[in-house]
Amino acid sequence: MRVLIVEDSLDDRTLLRYSLERHGCQVFEAGNGQEALELARKNPLELIISDALMPVMDGYELLRRLKKDATLKNIPFIFYSAVYTEVEEQELALMLGASAFVVKPLEPEIFWQRLQDILQEDGGQTKAGSADEGNDLKLLHKYGRIVAEKLEHKVRELARARDEWRRTFDAISDIVTVQDLDHRLLRVNQ
Repeated sequence: MRVLIVEDSLDDRTLLRYSLERHGCQVFEAGNGQEALELARKNPLELIISDALMPVMDGYELLRRLKKDATLKNIPFIFYSAVYTEVEEQELALMLGASAFVVKPLEPEIFWQRLQDILQEDGGQTKAGSADEGNDLKLLHKYGRIVAEKLEHKVRELARARDEWRRTFDAISDIVTVQDLDHRLLRVNQ
């Protein structure tokens, strides 16, 4: 089977490649959706396994573009992600035409079995995805809301981490300074 892995984490991509090659798959790799789209146009593929959150072009946009391309729309597409894992996010993936949404991480043999089950359930068929402009706008609105919620969550998480860092920095009993390359003081603990 000719499989394209779309994953920005090199470690995750390598692990998945080894697992698939062990089962006789010919594997292509891309670090983001844009690279994947270019590879898919150049190579006949039988399956695409993609992360959801990636730089340049994420998995949702990749799937949307694949489904609009007459030569690529029938390639089964499976999300394999640890970030976009809520029910609403999985539903959106299926509405866009994904064959399945699998939550990371899974042991390689369990993932392989899940992959076989998905392909067997699909009967080699892929879902059509959105077909009309009105549906596209609804899906785009839903996607925008999901991304905004994830971004808000990440901003709150970073703010908590920053506050925790400041408390830890100020609690150090020794004098600690942060300086720039010109030795100007940027921060001194209490």
